[in-house]
Amino acid sequence: MKAHLLVLILGCLSVKTAYGLQCYSCTLSLSNTDCNKNTQNCTIETSCYSTVTSALGISSITKGCGVSTMCSSNINVVVASTSTTCCSTNLCNVNSSSTFSLNVLLLAACAVALFMSKKITE
Repeated sequence: MKAHLLVLILGCLSVKTAYGLQCYSCTLSLSNTDCNKNTQNCTIETSCYSTVTSALGISSITKGCGVSTMCSSNINVVVASTSTTCCSTNLCNVNSSSTFSLNVLLLAACAVALFMSKKITE
């Protein structure tokens, strides 16, 4: 009986860790294509995320495994914006944030408005 228990314990210890989710992974990439070259096996995280950060017309993408509390966060200020979206299936963060183009449009509109207000006040 003890031998069976020992074999069972050793078998359980030799089993590889099971990963629940696989996500694309990158940090501050300038291209979504480059961002989709690496993958990451999530251990405790339950979501894949994509974050697009834009500042002064330059955008970068960060992707990886994340938790649900970081999902659907957006920050928009006059010269910069950050948008994070999440999904929960394998390699679902293949595309960058769907709000990315809207954020760039908002950023451009703010820049034009700021430029115009300076011209009006001169």
